[in-house]
Amino acid sequence: CIAKEYSGICLSKYKIKKKKTQKQSLLSKKERKGNIRNAFFCDDESTFNKYNTIILVDDLITTGATLNELRNFVMSQGGNNVIMISIAH
Repeated sequence: CIAKEYSGICLSKYKIKKKKTQKQSLLSKKERKGNIRNAFFCDDESTFNKYNTIILVDDLITTGATLNELRNFVMSQGGNNVIMISIAH
């Protein structure tokens, strides 16, 4: 976990998909948004309001659907400052 190297905390264990989704790379932009919609939940509802900043890292952003949906979820759970980072675009 990259975050653990910098802050000592890694939240990746809390990000859990609640529904099975198709592989995003096989879908159109419109299909990707629908495929990932409401796909996340957290087993500890207070997780995201414990930290000042949440950094979401994705290996590749094509349409941004996955990161945007995850950001929306984190913010709905109390995350106030969400930063999104991609390794490649």
